[in-house]
Amino acid sequence: MSKPELVLVVGCNAAGKSTFIRTRLSELAGFDVLMTDVYKARTKDLAKNAIAQRKNVILETVFNDESFKELADLARDAGYQTSLVVLFLDSIEQSINRVASRGTQQSGITISGSNIKINFNESFKNVATYFFYFDRSDFIYTGIGNVNHLIMSFQKSELISYHSNELDYPQKFAQYSFSKDRLDEDAHQIIIANKDYKKD
Repeated sequence: MSKPELVLVVGCNAAGKSTFIRTRLSELAGFDVLMTDVYKARTKDLAKNAIAQRKNVILETVFNDESFKELADLARDAGYQTSLVVLFLDSIEQSINRVASRGTQQSGITISGSNIKINFNESFKNVATYFFYFDRSDFIYTGIGNVNHLIMSFQKSELISYHSNELDYPQKFAQYSFSKDRLDEDAHQIIIANKDYKKD
């Protein structure tokens, strides 16, 4: 019997999380889809209830609250396969511009520049600190039109693939995560060298 799945789709404001999920709904038949924009403070409780019932869960969040990592612990202890899908933009400015261009609103209130900045920074820190909690993590750059670019993937803390790029985010991720002892020396060096890599 296959393991149930918990998938967290995370990223800053306007990284394309909702679109990423919406365009894959046919693949997600049988998943409980939980969007923090919709369920707000109830999201984590709904996820916990779904895990208790061994349902497949996909949860969308900015990940500006580190307590979402507890869902990975809960799911792993319940025998789940856990995945983290990180949709990222390369800068706070990119996030601000994306929000402005689409006139995004949350709860009927336009997201302020200061909130976008806070969300960007907190999401970055939580991703860089807790990515290894998940069985697999995929980092996907969404900053060019409607095209998604897979930049790097991990199995737990082990880097399994990296695609060279001209982005700042992966470099900053490597530096921050390494400084917190979350990333090993080999992975750190591969990302900093910015050369294509695939684990044998």
